[in-house]
Amino acid sequence: MAQQARRQRRSLAVEFDLQAPERWRVLADGNGNGITTADVSLGIDAPQTPWTLVFREGRARLAVTRDLPGADGTGTVPRGSTPIQLGVASRLVFTPRGTSAAGSVYVAGRGDRAYAIRVLGTTQRIRLSCLGTSGTWETC
Repeated sequence: MAQQARRQRRSLAVEFDLQAPERWRVLADGNGNGITTADVSLGIDAPQTPWTLVFREGRARLAVTRDLPGADGTGTVPRGSTPIQLGVASRLVFTPRGTSAAGSVYVAGRGDRAYAIRVLGTTQRIRLSCLGTSGTWETC
């Protein structure tokens, strides 16, 4: 997505549907001012893909099924919290300048397994972490 934003010279966003958290779609900036809720509702920042299931098979799901340490190293994410922790909007925005929104997406796996997908805003790096037996995030 980050490379596509640079190639298209406009912001692109992965938007999650919080009413049905297993779905996502890609939005594109239509007027050069970034992706905003107002522009999405007016159809200016339009969907580039249809809503798609995040997980097509398997037992993984977007969920916080137990109290977790914050993937950013601060605080706790309580059980039942939204698994999409990207700020006010449920969108992960990538800009053509090489930056992105920062945040975390939490995934519940089989049994008691927990994963965090962490996006670092200034670099657009994405890191997958697994919750280790010691209760801290580790590289998977």
